Amino acid sequence: MADLSFFLNKRHDGFTRMEILVVIIILGLLAIVPILNFRNAEASRRDTRRKSDLRQIYTAMEAYFAQNGKYPMASKDGRILGCTCGVSNPEPCHWRDSTGGPREFCDINNIVYLKEVFGDPTGITEFCYLSDGNRYQLYAKLELPDDFEAFPNMQTKECNKIQYNFGVSSPNTAPLDK
Repeated sequence: MADLSFFLNKRHDGFTRMEILVVIIILGLLAIVPILNFRNAEASRRDTRRKSDLRQIYTAMEAYFAQNGKYPMASKDGRILGCTCGVSNPEPCHWRDSTGGPREFCDINNIVYLKEVFGDPTGITEFCYLSDGNRYQLYAKLELPDDFEAFPNMQTKECNKIQYNFGVSSPNTAPLDK
């Protein structure tokens, strides 16, 4: 039988540097996991808001179409031309989180369809609206590209030199149509 007296009589005054280093590394890895999950949860929350906002704008667009027989035109920079009530030449709407300008979406008859035109929750990338009056497409850029409602096969739609991966459109077209 082996002599175990060396191990039994050895005095341990504390942890070795290597043991402390291993514990610190393990604790660091355990701390990173919740932080990454929190960041993904925040991005998912913002993506949910983007999709909800676009659907609300979709509802307002369809109400506008039912009242006026056409969709509002788009400005050259991808905004809705419909934010000056009671005039035939309305100003472009400013997305909610941008600075200044009108935000109430209405028509020449002073009918208000949205009290405030929504905007991207980060304010970094705005939504993009395209319309010729007969149809429209409205886009947002989701932070999580693997979202089940994002465009399939990592397809994107370019608008104002930004690649968007989620959209809604009038019933007579599709978000990815040209």
